[in-house]
Amino acid sequence: MAKKKLKPALPKDESVILELGFTGNISEDKKFITDGHSLILAERVTKGWEIERPKDGWKPVKVDSIQKLWDGTVSREGKAAEFIGCGKISEVLEDGPTFVAVLRKEDGATVCVNPWILQFAVLMVSAESLSVDPGPTWFQKPILLHRGVDVVAMIMPMRFTGHDLADYNLTGPAVPLGDGIHAVS
Repeated sequence: MAKKKLKPALPKDESVILELGFTGNISEDKKFITDGHSLILAERVTKGWEIERPKDGWKPVKVDSIQKLWDGTVSREGKAAEFIGCGKISEVLEDGPTFVAVLRKEDGATVCVNPWILQFAVLMVSAESLSVDPGPTWFQKPILLHRGVDVVAMIMPMRFTGHDLADYNLTGPAVPLGDGIHAVS
């Protein structure tokens, strides 16, 4: 049986991207924007989104701990990764099917990220490329978003890999970040 194709797209509706891709800024400092799933260097934001605080029950994260994570992660030597499309995890989950964006590194290994979080970060900083940690637990480490040679944001992976997408062909071409992205249906 032929495998399904990933949709060469990320979410496009900005109100949905903001709603599902960012839960509110918990950084105590204006240098960073973070909700715990993405971390964005505020001075590199290119898109004028209104960044709000979480609705209730949040505690600000101190800039020292954010800076330590940022410095430790951006100083690593990364391996290039590419966005190859979106699919859905077919196993039975509590909330039903889970849509994921699939990233692949050059050896063909894949990791999944939340497509709304990825698109939110890409749009915020006009990211042009991605990189992952070179170590054996790379799929558990933050994915870096680059503009030119600079790291401008990072996002956390989901706990899914290509093994969870066995129904899909994961060998298709890369999809460019930015203007070439279309809506997920």
